[in-house]
Amino acid sequence: HIFVVIISMNRNLNSRQNFRAIVAGGGTGRDTNYLAEQLNHTNAEIVYMDFSQNSMNVAQLMTKMRKCSNIVWVRSWIEATPFLGLERFDLFVSTGVLHHLKNPQKGLRVLQDAQLPSGGALLMVYGKLGRSGVYQIQELLRYINTGESSIDSEVENAKSVLAALPYQHWFNSYVSGDHITMGDVGVYDLLLHKRDVSYDIREAFSFVEMGGYNFVGFYLPELNIPLTLNPRILGLQLIELFLIKPTSSQQYIGDILKGDMNQNGMFI
Repeated sequence: HIFVVIISMNRNLNSRQNFRAIVAGGGTGRDTNYLAEQLNHTNAEIVYMDFSQNSMNVAQLMTKMRKCSNIVWVRSWIEATPFLGLERFDLFVSTGVLHHLKNPQKGLRVLQDAQLPSGGALLMVYGKLGRSGVYQIQELLRYINTGESSIDSEVENAKSVLAALPYQHWFNSYVSGDHITMGDVGVYDLLLHKRDVSYDIREAFSFVEMGGYNFVGFYLPELNIPLTLNPRILGLQLIELFLIKPTSSQQYIGDILKGDMNQNGMFI
């Protein structure tokens, strides 16, 4: 899905003027290495940015395996971007990162300021309604873990809570399985992360606009389809009322009707 954005920018990637992209919050390198591999035959430059040395080590191992030579490695925080002398970018990619910042809106504005006027971005922040059960458990664990100084103990407490949940609890309808497939790391990231902001569709649009961007579209079909109201309410008397509303309002209705969307993945 990232490569579609690059092509849509109508830039000659083999020209002397390099195409430049930054993956802000590069983690273990999935997006960085995807971009680098796809553009390894061009003049493109991919900047990986993350504050975690361990994550960078994993990403660099993946790069070595893929034999990519077009990545610049930067170990730093997103908020430090203006002070790093990185020049400006055609594309920024940030999936699952900004909602963990102390000030997500500032983080988005920092990245927007580092972009060329003709640039674009791929952004993912958490969806609020689809994570309702998650936030219930997060609140419970904040209460249980008050005064707890050991991360290991926090994780064990979380596991005990999950084991005690009745089958019909909202959390058990959560569609992501990170707490199952990723072990203790997944448990901590999902339920014990100290900074976790989420957005319903209207809030996500507002977040993007306040960051200086315009919403272009969703990058996953599973996000587009549920937010298209016609298949869901066709034939109901409400259809005419809904369809005269702004697109963002229609999508908010779709967000509520679907109920389990835990990501807002957007081209902006």
